[in-house]
Amino acid sequence: MKILLSTFQDASGTMPEIWGKSTAAYGRYYRLLYEAKPVTCAVKGTVFDALPVPAAVVLDLFCLAEFRITQGISGSTVPVLTWMSGGVSTFIRFFGDDTIGGLGEFESRAAAEATLTGVTTSEAGLKILFEGEGKLLKIPGLPAMYDYEFCPQKPATTSPVFKILAASAKFLKEAQGIIAASPYALEEVSIDAAKSFWGNLEKEMYVVGPLLAPSPAFDATVSKSHGEIEIFLDDKLRRFGGKSISFGTAFWPTAPDYVEEVIDALLEKQFPFIFAYASPAATLSDKLVAKVNSSGVGLLSKWAPQPYILSHQATGWFLSHGGNGSIVESLSNAIPLVIWPFNADQPAAAAHLTENLKVSFELIEIRTGESGLKPLYRLGRAPKGTREAVGIEIREVIDACRGPKGVELRKNAEAVQAKLSNAWKEDGIAARDLRAFLDTYSGRD
Repeated sequence: MKILLSTFQDASGTMPEIWGKSTAAYGRYYRLLYEAKPVTCAVKGTVFDALPVPAAVVLDLFCLAEFRITQGISGSTVPVLTWMSGGVSTFIRFFGDDTIGGLGEFESRAAAEATLTGVTTSEAGLKILFEGEGKLLKIPGLPAMYDYEFCPQKPATTSPVFKILAASAKFLKEAQGIIAASPYALEEVSIDAAKSFWGNLEKEMYVVGPLLAPSPAFDATVSKSHGEIEIFLDDKLRRFGGKSISFGTAFWPTAPDYVEEVIDALLEKQFPFIFAYASPAATLSDKLVAKVNSSGVGLLSKWAPQPYILSHQATGWFLSHGGNGSIVESLSNAIPLVIWPFNADQPAAAAHLTENLKVSFELIEIRTGESGLKPLYRLGRAPKGTREAVGIEIREVIDACRGPKGVELRKNAEAVQAKLSNAWKEDGIAARDLRAFLDTYSGRD
């Protein structure tokens, strides 16, 4: 039996405030579940009958506070596993030791650096993360990379990432196991290394990816923008043929003129595109918006139904930051990518998909900041750091998408799609690992 409910109703406020409400609500609801009492959806008011005491709890890697609450209520009687949704290669980097290219005791290193330099531990941690030491890393499953290559964009000066990673490391040390959403078909070498490393620490890793919606359901009546997207895709399919559309998304870069240069190039090259820019920081000039809207080639949208667009016959490429979820959705539809990496697991994914799997182009000239403008090991050169260089590169990539290299990448994407589709067959690795997890925990007293 499964139940889906919301534990709190008021989602107003900043992200930390919302996270705090979620944490507080978790404690109330987990106590009810542990005491086998009914629970009520905070939004719809639906009352769910009491269920048996949980056999196990699975919490996101970032949920140290919820982990402590769980311990406080059920002690060690209910095992807790951590859920890891991103790329496993970056999981190794952040939480493995230096024998496999990891940061090791990250918080201790930051504290020691803070004592030596007179800065706060958080400031020292951010320096380790964002600046690196110029150390060459050989993480299983990735091309050799300098440590600073994990920060291809100028970071926010108030980034909370150190505190988040330090808390996540504490949770991981105490969790009984790991459930990873990244598919084996994407990260075979990295996953094998991670299973071995954490297995030696008596933490079983279960790999249950890909995780996708059953179908790319789409209702064009939901909003005006949805209807426009459907009309746009169907029109471009008629005018330009199949696999002709480029679909792009943006966090929003620190160099917005680079986005304008990319859009200018797409218009100039008559490469039809949908560009979604949901970030609150997104700013496009009125002139550029008018140019796109009158072009007959591009469509700008604050939000777009990604699974539907990627499954449409007109879509041929995905301009993405390279987050694990987007990669899985794209390659599950045999859509190769053009990757504009920002942070987290994206830089590692961009290198891996471009150099190893050969299903993507990685944009290099869009890098910014001190670390982003340093040389890349595999290229032996640094980005130029100019809009002109961005313009030259994106035009070369567009031409390559339409040429033999694009054909090669699409063929490779189709091969990955086939492997992904096997994961949930009866003997597939995702099905096997899920059964192993259920066999281990569902039969507990």
